[in-house]
Amino acid sequence: LQLQLVCDTLVGIGDISILNAAGIVVASNKAELIGRDLSAREYFKGALKDKTFKQAEGILVDPQFLNGK
Repeated sequence: LQLQLVCDTLVGIGDISILNAAGIVVASNKAELIGRDLSAREYFKGALKDKTFKQAEGILVDPQFLNGK
């Protein structure tokens, strides 16, 4: 993934991470975040609950990533 290129291109984006359905960072432009558990974050819990796109603190979650499709 070219997440660093995306961050460098989009003004104001500090980091981009992809989380699996359990809330574990599986890809990120910052290596130190990979493997980190973010499941307790409100934006992640809200996305799981509503099963809809959520935006919080500049984060969008697509429902397809929540159910493993």
